[in-house]
Amino acid sequence: SFSMFSRVLDKFQVIFGNLLCPPSPVQTDVLTYNDMVKSGKRVIVAASEKPDCFKSSYRHSHLQQTYPWIWSSEYNIISPWANANEVSKLYTYLKEQMSFARPPNS
Repeated sequence: SFSMFSRVLDKFQVIFGNLLCPPSPVQTDVLTYNDMVKSGKRVIVAASEKPDCFKSSYRHSHLQQTYPWIWSSEYNIISPWANANEVSKLYTYLKEQMSFARPPNS
């Protein structure tokens, strides 16, 4: 429901406060970890889809105004999900992902 979802987002606001990183006003901008460190931000909250409880224009507007730090699915966040239920599988997955992210011998 709208109120339950709002309570969850309120908890994020209380717990992380100024550490929440709002999305860039220009979707083509690239945000790096260094940019976040320089601005004192540490947390990105991404929502893959707008929940049904925010489908009305009032509620959607309320969401954007009250929680401007939510990154919607409109932003292209590359963040693969391991979906592993065992530590060994997670380790294997992360090792494979790291090989794509870093050049050899680094």
